[in-house]
Amino acid sequence: PGGDMSAAMNIIDAMESTPRGVATFASGEAASSALMIFMAGAKGHRWISPTALLMSHHYSAGMEGSGKQLEAERKRMLHTDKIMRDLYAKYTGLSPKSISKILKTESTWISPQEAVKKYRMADNVGTEILKEYLKCSQ
Repeated sequence: PGGDMSAAMNIIDAMESTPRGVATFASGEAASSALMIFMAGAKGHRWISPTALLMSHHYSAGMEGSGKQLEAERKRMLHTDKIMRDLYAKYTGLSPKSISKILKTESTWISPQEAVKKYRMADNVGTEILKEYLKCSQ
């Protein structure tokens, strides 16, 4: 349901380079970097199941090493944090203040209705897109 942020950035870059865009569908749970990938879907084509939950939180990582290594890691984490905030703004249109509330250290659980109406992370609630896809693939 979540995953590595570096891997998510690779997926997002590939999605954004696709001329026609990529439709996304969240079911079950899309947390952390999986939420970032979901939000990167083409506007109007980001579907969330009525039973799904989204979870957002501040970027986290574990560190150990020398002072210089920790300083370098801190720089990387600040860079990743900025990228996350920029992508949230791009995909949702929310203000920096609203984004800060979502990206607090604790987990922020988001219902399908909130994802569409309050946070603009998704465009549609339902499973109709799957029915259409299954109809086309037969």
